[in-house]
Amino acid sequence: MTSPDRQGTLLRPPGPADEAPLERGIVRQAAAWAARIQAGAEQQDQESCRRWRAADPRHEIAWQRVTGLGVALQDHLGAAGGPQVREVLGRAQHRAARRGLLRGVTGAAALAAIWYGAGPVRQTSAIWLADASSAPGERRILELDDGTLLYLNTRSAVDVNYTATARSVTLLQGEILIETAVDLQGRPFFVQTANAVLQPVGTRFVVRERAGMHYDLTVLQGAVDWLPLPADGRAALRVHAGERLAFGAGGAQTPEPAPRNAAAWERGMIVADNMPLADFLVELGRYRRGWLRCDPAIASLPVVGVFSVEDTDASLLLLSQILPVQVRHRSRFWVTVESLPS
Repeated sequence: MTSPDRQGTLLRPPGPADEAPLERGIVRQAAAWAARIQAGAEQQDQESCRRWRAADPRHEIAWQRVTGLGVALQDHLGAAGGPQVREVLGRAQHRAARRGLLRGVTGAAALAAIWYGAGPVRQTSAIWLADASSAPGERRILELDDGTLLYLNTRSAVDVNYTATARSVTLLQGEILIETAVDLQGRPFFVQTANAVLQPVGTRFVVRERAGMHYDLTVLQGAVDWLPLPADGRAALRVHAGERLAFGAGGAQTPEPAPRNAAAWERGMIVADNMPLADFLVELGRYRRGWLRCDPAIASLPVVGVFSVEDTDASLLLLSQILPVQVRHRSRFWVTVESLPS
């Protein structure tokens, strides 16, 4: 057992006292198989994965460790995930009345009211006033009045505004996934950000806030229209399923192919496919409190595998089994991933 030193506690893979150690290469292979299966492997790949697991008892042990972190791997290979809690968000008309948003508008005027009447997205200092929010590491599912499902990722906040003429969700912070429902009243649905309005066309999509009031729109199903704020004559863009649009105050970029696992967080996981270590730790750090640092000397190491966002300590341990790195805890809220000593 490794003892603490002056620089903190060194986290190493489990030893013989608890779990038999495995070769790093075998764990890396298991992580690569998990990432491939989660990305939507063909039947041939699934059969190859089964054969690899059956070829050596160590392979199966590594597979169980990689997929046994509470991650919901829906790959027909038997990995089960933990339950998620569904919440019901009550009727939202009183919230719209409280803010005066969309009051008294009718028909096509609803969009103009969002453009010109809603005002800027609220600053972080007032996030606590949001209609719904999530804490670090928390993910929530809200069912709106019309049956629309609203998923909040970690550190996220939204306002919800439903009136007789329109349905609106304002992203104040973080990341959301929306599955729109057909509205019996025929009201249009909008998502407002600091510099654009998004209008889905029977769809499932993700909106993520980046630094500096920049955003990513990823369309999983259907299509979404991007409408700039303010409405100054710039052309709208339609983003289709399988595309991602980056946009900000200066406008929108050309849509690009979307990452295959942009919504993996909904299922409690990060799917890394040659993701630079520094970028991976930024992603994982969103689900933790405190600081999660990366040694610049190893920032470009490629990460491959499926990692739990529900147990980030277990994900860091798995990382140390896949890559030649060590995880050093200087305190509960200060963790650094470093290269192994030579």
